[in-house]
Amino acid sequence: MWYNTLLVAQAAAASSHHAAAELYEDLYAHHGYHSDLKLTHAAGIWPIVVAEHKKNPFTRGILDVGCSHGKVVEKLWHNQINAFGVDISPTAVKMADAA
Repeated sequence: MWYNTLLVAQAAAASSHHAAAELYEDLYAHHGYHSDLKLTHAAGIWPIVVAEHKKNPFTRGILDVGCSHGKVVEKLWHNQINAFGVDISPTAVKMADAA
C-alpha cells in the first residue's frame, strides 16, 4: 500500500517538475524573463557568500541551483571563488553561456 502511495507521489512530483520546467522555459524564451543580463535578484546574497568565503574558504566550489543567466556565478568567479550554475530552462543556460 505505501509503495503505491509513493509511486503516486513520485508521479505527481514529476508532473509538477515538468510543468515548472515548461513554465520557466516559456518565460525565458518568449517573455523576456531575466533578459537584463546585468540584473540579479541575488544582489544581496553574493557579497555575503564572498565575505564568508574570504574569512573561511570552506568549499571547493559553490553550486547555484536556479542560476538564471548566471550573474551570481559570474560575480563569484570574479572574486576567485569556483562557482557553477544549473537552471531548469535551456534558454536561461544559453543566456549564461553567452554572457
